[in-house]
Amino acid sequence: VAFRIDDLNLNDHNIEGGRLVDLTFGLNWYLNPYTRFYFNYVHAMLSQGAPGSWGNLFGLRMQFEF
Repeated sequence: VAFRIDDLNLNDHNIEGGRLVDLTFGLNWYLNPYTRFYFNYVHAMLSQGAPGSWGNLFGLRMQFEF
């Protein structure tokens, strides 16, 4: 189980891109020593732009070593 907070400043000189904050929750499942499943849920929030500028992302990945 993992939890991460990412903070990205998108402002630079004359460019006002705002601030992007990502909250990530991750879960790893080891089926055996050679196979692993990853699940990630990311909630992204942008401070600039339209009201309610946010998104939800789901990711699933499998890793197999041989």
